[in-house]
Amino acid sequence: MKSFGQLAFFAIAAAMIMPAACTAGSDGAEPDASSQADRTGEVNQALTGTQKICSGISPGNWRDTLEVNDGWTASTCFAWTQSIGASQWQLGCVFDTNFSWGVANGGAPNPNCGW
Repeated sequence: MKSFGQLAFFAIAAAMIMPAACTAGSDGAEPDASSQADRTGEVNQALTGTQKICSGISPGNWRDTLEVNDGWTASTCFAWTQSIGASQWQLGCVFDTNFSWGVANGGAPNPNCGW
């Protein structure tokens, strides 16, 4: 029968080894950023120029904002905010040196970035 000290040693050793085993590639090396992006579908892009944003709001509690592509319409933004349980929503724009928000629940921002 193993002593408590031996069991504790094995538990600590396993806890230290498991995270490395879960993240290492088949050759034991850590994956680089490009291979990680390939697996997750994540895309890195610089935020320059004009960006459309859609924001779902639970007043006094939280706000969740997404950068969206040009294909999104006000209706698409509204549908997304409903899907996350927001009671209000807002269209916005991010420019190189400033931003603009429309009035709550669908007003176009001014200046507008294509909403």
